[in-house]
Amino acid sequence: MNRLRKRFPAGAPIFREGEPGERAFLIEAGRVEITVCRGGEPLRLATLGPGEIFGEMALIDNRLRSATATPLDEIEALVIDRRTVQELLDGADPLLRLLLRVLLDRFRDTQRRLTKESATGSPYGESEDETLTSATRATAERLKLADDLSEAVDKDRFFLVYHPIVDLTTEAPAGVEALIRWDHPERGLIGPGAFMPFAEDSPAIEPIGAWVIEQASAAVSDFQNALNEAGGASDHAGRPFVSLNVAPRQLHAPGFADRLARILAASEVPPNHVKLEITERLLMSEPDQAAAILERLKEIGVRIALDDFGTGYSSLNYLHRFPIDTLKIDGSFVLRMLEDATSHSIVRAVVGLSDALGLEVIAEGVETDEQAHELRQLGCHYAQGFNYGRPMVFHEAEAMFRQRGS
Repeated sequence: MNRLRKRFPAGAPIFREGEPGERAFLIEAGRVEITVCRGGEPLRLATLGPGEIFGEMALIDNRLRSATATPLDEIEALVIDRRTVQELLDGADPLLRLLLRVLLDRFRDTQRRLTKESATGSPYGESEDETLTSATRATAERLKLADDLSEAVDKDRFFLVYHPIVDLTTEAPAGVEALIRWDHPERGLIGPGAFMPFAEDSPAIEPIGAWVIEQASAAVSDFQNALNEAGGASDHAGRPFVSLNVAPRQLHAPGFADRLARILAASEVPPNHVKLEITERLLMSEPDQAAAILERLKEIGVRIALDDFGTGYSSLNYLHRFPIDTLKIDGSFVLRMLEDATSHSIVRAVVGLSDALGLEVIAEGVETDEQAHELRQLGCHYAQGFNYGRPMVFHEAEAMFRQRGS
């Protein structure tokens, strides 16, 4: 890691405000005072002790030092050089991301307070350690979350809910989107927004993603059986489909396509009744590799849906570069389409573009019959939203398909 332990005597600045910065320091012993010059006099920002880092901002953003660091007594510190940080950044280490979050929050808070030219107290708050303590607490919570995620699959703490997707022509349920929930032993029920962004950038996403695929595949097979038992369509075309969200790290994991194929074969789910929902972020990260992986998935027979279409910068470019089958219109446009002419035009354009390219289109966020009627008039194929129900647990979704077959 190119880290070097060094000692610094009391009173001699380790670096000064305005100097270039190539190193940051992690204090192992002693205290360091951080000051800035205001009106020719030093203004103390903070006093840092063991376990705390200083000198980080110039290292990360390649700007001049914004403060002076002076040991109050002899200190021992680990030296962290720019190359070490860059290597971690390149590897997208999730712990580094947490570290950067803390450092950036500290910097922004300090700058904000100094802009007010507060000459009394510490810019970190009433207590000089207030911001540091808050940031440390937040980091500790995220690290604990990472540890909990690593064992949640093995201890069967996740479960899936299924959000109906209806055929706008018949208003019958055509499929579901599988959504993960976490029954945390201490924090209770946790929605995906509270943990999936972190999980998607960590190794935990691979076992979590595999579990989701296995559970959702088994469920959609059961939904088909319920439909058949009730006398519904038993042909291939009438089989319910399932949409699964896929994170970039999950898709790029070695052997992802082959594992998916094995899971689908074991559950006897036709691959073309599985839609993998991807985002622009996935396509933007290593696009050549993404294109190759998506082509492999198309060989297996699964379908690819581009989520939140219309909100990105390069969405149209993706339609000829990548093998997309389905566009999902972002719910923000659907929500406003009856009151806002621009949103209505966007929805109409996406539906027209899909029709011209032979793509399916799903409108998200449908909350009213009026919205559904307008989407039907425009030629939209499928709708998803609270107008057709909230995400359901397994037995509720099974009953929904059983009712469809009756």
